[in-house]
Amino acid sequence: PVHRDRRSPWGEHSLIWTYQDGDTIIRMALDFPFYEHHDLAECYTNRGWDLLHRQGLKENDGFPRDVAIEIDLHKASTNEHAYCLSGSMDPSGRWVAHPRDSLSGKLKERFAWQGGDVEGAQPLYQIQVFVASGDRLGSSQRADLRNACLHFRRELERAFQNEMHSTKP
Repeated sequence: PVHRDRRSPWGEHSLIWTYQDGDTIIRMALDFPFYEHHDLAECYTNRGWDLLHRQGLKENDGFPRDVAIEIDLHKASTNEHAYCLSGSMDPSGRWVAHPRDSLSGKLKERFAWQGGDVEGAQPLYQIQVFVASGDRLGSSQRADLRNACLHFRRELERAFQNEMHSTKP
């Protein structure tokens, strides 16, 4: 587990699972809490990655509409490619839709969060699958990672539900 300052833009807590297959490193993470959506494209570009492509996943990818984002990244200094898939859940483990890509939605997000609880907002838990490798991933690799992310989310939802039921009086 990683613990940061409560006002950290990366969330106060991160639970990270790392897998390696040759030169490919896969990290699955649960980052929390966030009180607004956390844009990983912006987060990674601020860390030296170039954004190559960004897309929201659709129902035919196995995700409910507007809940997951895929990004492709490249870091010129190391000639490294990366793929990132992310989505957010509420405290009960249900998907939360990303705000629409409107200017007003982006401005609201950008200026609303000040590093603490937003009054009346429930915390969000962000799931992230991050893969760094020498080459861009192919479609079958992406499909495998989408399935892994869905399985990861189902397991987290089950854990959240069990936690909710065990804490009720």
